[in-house]
Amino acid sequence: MYRLLKHGKHPAKRFRLLVVDDQPMNIQVLYQIFSEDHDVFMATSGEQALAFCQETPPDLILLDVLMPDLSGIEVCRRLKANPLTADIPLIFVTGQSNPEEEAIGLSAGGVDFISKPVNATVVRARVQTHLMLKFQAERIEEANRTLEARVAERTEELQQAMDHVVQQEKMASLGSLVAGITHELHTPLSNMRLVSASLLDRVEQLADDLSAGKISRSTLDGFITYCRESSALIERASERSYSLIESFKQVSVDQSSDRRCEFDLLDIVSHTVSTLRPMLKTTSHSVDIDIPAGIIIDSFPGPLEQIITNLITNSIAHAFPDREGGTMHICARHTDHHFTVSFEDNGVGISDDIKLRIFDPFFTTKAGRGGSGIGMYTVYNLVTSLYGGTIEIDGRLGQGARITAKFPISERKSQ
Repeated sequence: MYRLLKHGKHPAKRFRLLVVDDQPMNIQVLYQIFSEDHDVFMATSGEQALAFCQETPPDLILLDVLMPDLSGIEVCRRLKANPLTADIPLIFVTGQSNPEEEAIGLSAGGVDFISKPVNATVVRARVQTHLMLKFQAERIEEANRTLEARVAERTEELQQAMDHVVQQEKMASLGSLVAGITHELHTPLSNMRLVSASLLDRVEQLADDLSAGKISRSTLDGFITYCRESSALIERASERSYSLIESFKQVSVDQSSDRRCEFDLLDIVSHTVSTLRPMLKTTSHSVDIDIPAGIIIDSFPGPLEQIITNLITNSIAHAFPDREGGTMHICARHTDHHFTVSFEDNGVGISDDIKLRIFDPFFTTKAGRGGSGIGMYTVYNLVTSLYGGTIEIDGRLGQGARITAKFPISERKSQ
């Protein structure tokens, strides 16, 4: 039966040692060597050793090779096959000097061989070495676990931060659309207000003339003509306002949600460009669309509109710093399994070093001048993560830039 051999009175840093030998005298020798510094347990057979390790695994095992029930080699193999005891360093203690036996023991999982009769200095040094190796390995493993936990925590925090920034970018984009639409609506709404006010004045004047009995045929004809012209002006202004509101409503709803539906690719791109017309009017730049009609996509329209918006605003901000009359071109083509959207501008182009970093989060060439560094990262993230597609950029300094996104999304043509 195994038992704890009484140790000395120095409990500083004590490891648990298990000495396994069928000869009590050999156990006593090892106890005398280690008991002052460590907790020393004993077992007089292989079965006892296996039972002890299963219940309370020690830090190190000193194991006799030749024992009557189970040999030390077999005990070693069983310990190494058990995940609970596989990492316990095991030193064989043998009275025979046999290279073949040592090779078998080391291949079975032993870490060292010590010959009997043991030399106290040698066995103490070897045991101390393997205990320190085990201790350091455990500290490294614990440090790795702590580091992995911290990395996972920081990664989650960073992802949450990035999601928040991306959401802010989307809201900022919608804010720009709101500002643009508001500015654009001001003209037709002001015209309607002026015309309706003027028309009301004419109606009041006609009512006064009617009360005074001063209505002539020419006065009535003039009033009818004015009503027709005013109605036409109000109708045109209202149609313009309705068109702007519908475009904005479509884009804003899509961009603020991730709903999946069927949509016409040309309609989505046209709506998006239409909402950006107020911003484009403040520049001399233009956007051309080359997309065949009737391509019906079953996917997410909102993120696609966000992609188009970011590409256009990025070009306006970076491609034409000292140039008027820049042109942006949006082209789309499709096959049975995917569609490709290509965005190209004839601006200043892009250098190789910027090309390598353009999709990195927070990278911008206009730091401190209004650049957030998140627009193109949002494009990359939507194309690759949401759609599972690919995106690449091509261009040289002075030769414009082309960004091509390939979307592996199921689609069908309308009949």
